[in-house]
Amino acid sequence: MSDHKYCVQSLKEKKISENATYELFDFGEALEQIYPLLQIIFENLPYEDLKTALLVNNTWNKYSKDELRKRNNASWLSLSRTKASQLTIQKSNNFKYDSVAFALIFYNYHDIKLQKFICVHDEPVKRMTFSEYLINEIVPKDIDFWVFSCTHVYSPMLSKGSNCSFTGLFIPKIPNINVQQFITPFDKTDHIFEKSISQEEHIHCILLFTLSYPNLILKKFTKELFKRDNAEGIAIGGGVISNGIKPFQKDVTKRVFKSNTLFCIAFTEEKNNPAEFDAFSVVISYEVDFKQELINFKKQINLREHNFALRICCAAKDVKDIEKTLFNEVFPNTFLVGLDVDGEIGRDKFQSWQPEEDTPEKKKQKMRYCLCHQYTTIIVILSWGKKIGVAD
Repeated sequence: MSDHKYCVQSLKEKKISENATYELFDFGEALEQIYPLLQIIFENLPYEDLKTALLVNNTWNKYSKDELRKRNNASWLSLSRTKASQLTIQKSNNFKYDSVAFALIFYNYHDIKLQKFICVHDEPVKRMTFSEYLINEIVPKDIDFWVFSCTHVYSPMLSKGSNCSFTGLFIPKIPNINVQQFITPFDKTDHIFEKSISQEEHIHCILLFTLSYPNLILKKFTKELFKRDNAEGIAIGGGVISNGIKPFQKDVTKRVFKSNTLFCIAFTEEKNNPAEFDAFSVVISYEVDFKQELINFKKQINLREHNFALRICCAAKDVKDIEKTLFNEVFPNTFLVGLDVDGEIGRDKFQSWQPEEDTPEKKKQKMRYCLCHQYTTIIVILSWGKKIGVAD
């Protein structure tokens, strides 16, 4: 296998040996008495079995709740290369295969090619393309995921001296929240939301990506968006991914997308079935104090039990590597996945944001409809579950 670029460890679950004796063995009693056997088993139970275990007894209920709480958060996995070319796979402690609803994969196109071969250390050793590796090893079966070819990506794990090759963000099944995907050519944005999202759906957040810089089209997109009854409360973040976006959708035949295309991911809820869910976004300009802007942003939002953040940064910014460190200082309990883009898309949306009273109407309209930015960083936070008060 001399033609591969990477050697990575297989992440598939190993088959469990069934060679065990059951004579005079009280299974339930042994699980509870031998610490931490019960905890270890619950960490590896399928999602539905965990919910069933809630009903067994108080001990099982406690361990099930703890494990479900962990799995109901978003998870991540990244592959990094050190300066000595050593490869490291890092992942969150709740990285599981059974509670994911949707996934986003961001990879560094300087380091990875979707159709290039890698070596996967399994039994036996296998050779597969990076696309096959994502499908067979990383993303759960029957889950839609989108792959973004970026100039630079960032792992949630702080690792000085390392270059992140790819980071996967895995969004769980959030109660009463639907993840809607729609892909639209620039010349077909008329009534885009009427055609894509029911009027009975309340939109919380839109992640919006394009292959080229479409200022005029995004103004039209925003005007269409403001026909929705909750338009002021929709968080928006995204960017220009000029090197390519590839949706892997289980129910859609293969398509070739032109550069004049909008790629949208919307998080919605049915109006008659509200969710414990919030979304926030903020645009931080190059000229301002980044940390102070984060502190101001934090004061304006209340996070819930589960959350994650997406950082979309201008690829041309010169002082940007410190931003992830500053974010972790201000939001120590919120993990951050980051990527560089060739143009930023987003808007300010947080609980108490309003234009200043003396802001001219023309400027208000520009603030309302302008989604395109340069030399900025966009932060999007999705948060769900029980409210925990001011962001911590």
